[in-house]
Amino acid sequence: MALLTDLIGLGLPPEQAVKVGTPTIDALPVWPASAALTATGSTITDALLLTGSVNNVATAAAGTGVKLNPNTPIGATVVVRNGGANDLKLYPTGALDIINGGTGGAAITLTTLSKQIATCTRVSSTLWVTTVATGT
Repeated sequence: MALLTDLIGLGLPPEQAVKVGTPTIDALPVWPASAALTATGSTITDALLLTGSVNNVATAAAGTGVKLNPNTPIGATVVVRNGGANDLKLYPTGALDIINGGTGGAAITLTTLSKQIATCTRVSSTLWVTTVATGT
C-alpha cells in the first residue's frame, strides 16, 4: 500500500498508480531450485543442507539424508523429492527442531519406491509441518 500512496503523492493519477504499483508475473520472486542433489551423511549433523526452495535429491545412498535450512523464514515452504535409489532421511533444521510433532532432531523417511515428495512449511522457529505425497 505504501508504494501506491507514494506514487499518488508524486502526482500520478490514482488509476495509473494502481497499474504501475500492481506486480506482474515478471515481477514475482524467483525461488531457487536444486535439480540434482546428492544426499550425504547419516545423522542430522552431517546430512546435506538444503539451500533451494525446491529440491530434487537425485542420488541417495543407503542411510543418507538432507537437512532443512535454519535460514528458512517462518511461513516459507520447502519441497523435497526423493529421486534416488534408496530411502532418504529428511531432518529438521536442528536437534531441538521437530517435523510434524515428532521427536527433536528426528528425521522422517521419504521412500524411493514411490519417489515421495515432501512439502515442508516452517510454522515456528522449531516446528515444520510436512505433507508427504507420492511422486513420479
